[in-house]
Amino acid sequence: MEERYRNPLVLDPPQTKKHTEQLAEVAGLYTLEGRQEVIDFLNDHAFLLPLLLSATADITHYFPNTQCAIQVVTDPDELSRENATTLVLYIPTTLEPQEASAALERLEDALWPTIAGQDQGKLCINLAFR
Repeated sequence: MEERYRNPLVLDPPQTKKHTEQLAEVAGLYTLEGRQEVIDFLNDHAFLLPLLLSATADITHYFPNTQCAIQVVTDPDELSRENATTLVLYIPTTLEPQEASAALERLEDALWPTIAGQDQGKLCINLAFR
């Protein structure tokens, strides 16, 4: 009988205060392309939140004065794979392609030793040329 009166809005475990704070901080640091889809993805893959937060300092070092965007992307050719859907972090740049690629490589060299494996194959970093 008690089951009948359960509030359907609280069936999922409540998010922790830390999770909520991290999500709000990420939303302030990044442009969320498809905002609700990104929020849902980050709720399902909360391990990405600290990675996104720690990445901002390195991104700013190699790509100063930039507002990065994050978007959930599903590769239609990989639908049968577990990692078909990922969070893509786009770094906008006006650098020449060769210079931007070199900066991205340096960024990845700085980031990946710290976060290698922690992203569980759910985070991808791409350049967005303007």
